[in-house]
Amino acid sequence: MTAQSISLSPHREVIYQPLHQLPVIQAEQSDEDHVAISGPEEVTSSLAGKLVYVISRPIAIACFYPLTIPSLLHLKGHASSIVSCRELLVDFGGESVQIRSTEGAVLDGMFFDPAIFQERQQAAFEKWRSLFAHADFLRLAAFLEVERRGDTLGALMGLPPEVQPIGESEIKGVVCTLGAGCIYEFNPQSALMHLLRGRFVLMFNYRGIMNSQGTPDGRATCIDGLYATEWFKQRLHCENHEVCVLGTSMGSGAAVYTAAQLPGTDLIIDRGFCRMDEVVQTRIPCILSPIKSLTSFAIENFYRYPNEELLPSVQGRVLIIEAVNDQLIPSSHPERLFSILVRSKIPHAEREEIDTFKDQHWIKAPGSHSSIAGGDEEYSWYRDGNTHARLSRFLTKRTESYFV
Repeated sequence: MTAQSISLSPHREVIYQPLHQLPVIQAEQSDEDHVAISGPEEVTSSLAGKLVYVISRPIAIACFYPLTIPSLLHLKGHASSIVSCRELLVDFGGESVQIRSTEGAVLDGMFFDPAIFQERQQAAFEKWRSLFAHADFLRLAAFLEVERRGDTLGALMGLPPEVQPIGESEIKGVVCTLGAGCIYEFNPQSALMHLLRGRFVLMFNYRGIMNSQGTPDGRATCIDGLYATEWFKQRLHCENHEVCVLGTSMGSGAAVYTAAQLPGTDLIIDRGFCRMDEVVQTRIPCILSPIKSLTSFAIENFYRYPNEELLPSVQGRVLIIEAVNDQLIPSSHPERLFSILVRSKIPHAEREEIDTFKDQHWIKAPGSHSSIAGGDEEYSWYRDGNTHARLSRFLTKRTESYFV
């Protein structure tokens, strides 16, 4: 299957507001404050600033995009695994696509049609159940956390039986914006769990990652998420309110930005944060203060991701998924995000209404930030049936009075 290059057609071009022009509804924010994804232009206005910029930019790229260095893939032994994972996704019915973003960037992605998936699902299950039992694929099976005794494709990939078709819904499809260092080839469950629900899916790698062309930074990932979602809408001939953007970890920054720019788009913040620099500050020991300061500078100017400032601008519905044993994101982050959501959507609600709202829009899911294969002590929420049941409810129930 050949990759196709599709750019935004001229009659569908949209002039996007700069982030600092987006309305912010937080009461505690002063008039002088503004929201920006990143601010390297201001930082590099002086000679000293330019020097720091030149030093910190490669550090920022190396820290959050280690897969930009192809040799690392070979050192880690992942090169052949990527080929196998792409084959797995193609067997799901995946279609390789290229999406044009800004500044000449071209994003490598994969588009999934649930009808094609249904046709290929049984054949994919039989093929990969056999392959994952082969000695040559045992390492890949462990990396993908495959359950080789599974009797369906979903069970084989570790998904619970609660992942079922959801029937009628205004949500036609889901765009997945991945976390730092992740590539869509290594996230087959992210596509599969929505295909099993009968939704279209788009996954892509940010510019500078794998086969995606361009130079990565925080602002670029946000723009990439926006352009990928616009491409997705055109491919499905649908409107903002028929799309949901799901952002995981660092990808929550791109997802929140995209949903804020496309009024009516639904948003899922999966193990996300309020601000990236706060996560860095809490995770780097004080004894490493020089590294902490440099990393914080890189975060602030290249990967700011001000989710808490942008969230009030999201007009679509919002679901927050928190991992209760998250070793990376402190629990204070989803708590603050939910508080912001309440103030912006139901500011005068009584306690009972807030409790109902919380049940619908905040899932405290079992599991860790990553997975056992990712170095954590337990699996992520992908294996939890209750979380999937509540996620299906969110994707099914579309209309609510407090979302405009």
